[in-house]
Amino acid sequence: MGRDIKLLGVARNTEDGIEAYVCPMLIPSSHPLATVNDSYNAVFVHGDAVEDAMFFGRGAGELPTASAVVGDIFDIVRNILIGCCGRIGCTCYKEIPVKKMENTHNRYFLRLKVEDRCGVLAEMTAIFAKYQVSVAQIIQKDTKVEGCAEIVVITEKVREGDFRTAIEEIRNRDSVRKISTIIRVYGK
Repeated sequence: MGRDIKLLGVARNTEDGIEAYVCPMLIPSSHPLATVNDSYNAVFVHGDAVEDAMFFGRGAGELPTASAVVGDIFDIVRNILIGCCGRIGCTCYKEIPVKKMENTHNRYFLRLKVEDRCGVLAEMTAIFAKYQVSVAQIIQKDTKVEGCAEIVVITEKVREGDFRTAIEEIRNRDSVRKISTIIRVYGK
């Protein structure tokens, strides 16, 4: 599907609070974060003035870890010598709430195995509609198992709580044999 799976830490400043979480996500293979591998880490920032910027470098392994530890020890010694617990004071000037996970918004990739019969897809889309989960893409694949079909769904952005409720209802349907994969999709 032209995407890679990456473990991402995401923080978004929204009108009603900060969205913050860490999870595996599908990311377009063309995105700069998709090229980050091995012991490298990256921070990708999108800002009003800077648009897109990425900071990239080693974040794991013997030397980067040792460097970070030594840097922390130097900071601690400096703080002890000048008699304070931190040389840099808080720069916080706003109290912005952190949103509960069920109030965050994402797109989702969902793969499940269902009975291969008329009406199953309609049942699923009716449940999605009931909980305001809009479908961006849906694909049905044949499986080698008689009477079983594999369905892949990518949603539009949806509130996490609504998506979870829809998935629970779908999971409890007799026509659903297995939900194989649920993963968030990075991006707009």
